[in-house]
Amino acid sequence: ALNLTAELNEATSMYYVTVGSKEALEGLAFTMKYDTNLYEFVKESVTGLGVASVANETKAGVIDIASVYGTEKFSGAITLGFKSLGKTGTMNLELANAEVALNGVIGSVNDQTVTLKALPTVYTLAQNFPNPFNPTTTIEYSIPTAGRTTLAIYNLAGQKIRTLVNDVQSPSFYKIVWDGKNDSGMTVATGTYFYKLVSGNYSKTVKMNLIK
Repeated sequence: ALNLTAELNEATSMYYVTVGSKEALEGLAFTMKYDTNLYEFVKESVTGLGVASVANETKAGVIDIASVYGTEKFSGAITLGFKSLGKTGTMNLELANAEVALNGVIGSVNDQTVTLKALPTVYTLAQNFPNPFNPTTTIEYSIPTAGRTTLAIYNLAGQKIRTLVNDVQSPSFYKIVWDGKNDSGMTVATGTYFYKLVSGNYSKTVKMNLIK
């Protein structure tokens, strides 16, 4: 009777979790449990509630939702917003104690423990970390639309010294480690380098420093 989806807005670091139904429900109630080390519930972000409703975090990491729709019926979605406390593309949730009212009958819904994979809504290319680095560094980026993607390293002279990615990639969050070597497998010298991401119409270049 209920289904879960998620979307992460990288620009605002907001994670939106949607509980939906295709059934014409008179009401529904559920408890949602989440990891408070990774997310902060934003009560003001809740949408899709009925004419009478409750949406409270009864204790840290536990949210109780109850909503009555009556003759209006419910066949849409309730969305809850969470502030991401750290970059992540997945969210582990437990949906418990769920009940729905359908055709005047109240029935329970089996508890669910799910991992939701959110897809990015914008292209991003983050600053590498650590920076400065020696000998390795990590580069993270996100792609909202499938397409040919390249990620390459350039020196100060503008010469491409290493191709890290050159492939058709699906929408997702990505992480790749550069080991400080060029395409020939040789360790490059101390200095300033640039990495450039190109995907679809998106292009961005970021500076980094290698020290020894």
